[in-house]
Amino acid sequence: MADRTFPVHRDDRGELLVVEGDELDFPVRRVFTVVGRAGGGPRGGHRATCTELLVLVSGAATVTLERSGPAAEVHVLEKPGDSVTIARGDHVDYQLDGPHSVVVVLCDEPYRSPA
Repeated sequence: MADRTFPVHRDDRGELLVVEGDELDFPVRRVFTVVGRAGGGPRGGHRATCTELLVLVSGAATVTLERSGPAAEVHVLEKPGDSVTIARGDHVDYQLDGPHSVVVVLCDEPYRSPA
């Protein structure tokens, strides 16, 4: 279950995934990508220090969020454009499904090195 799915336009040249800034609930201050690899381990493993939108570009990903509620939420992103919003304070873990899985993450804060 994804938060929302952003449009992917396909033709004989490939795919174009579109995320419009006007569709976001926050200003984007940082963007990064994560690419899976064969036998790759879990990613995340931390509490988010800002709001993040994780968008699947290719492959698949499983995202587990521990919010303030009693049970963890599991989001399976299966098609390009599927996304999940990670709120500040959520504990996030995710697994990319192999070397062809790619996510892009849009954040409302720049990176700050842990103290």
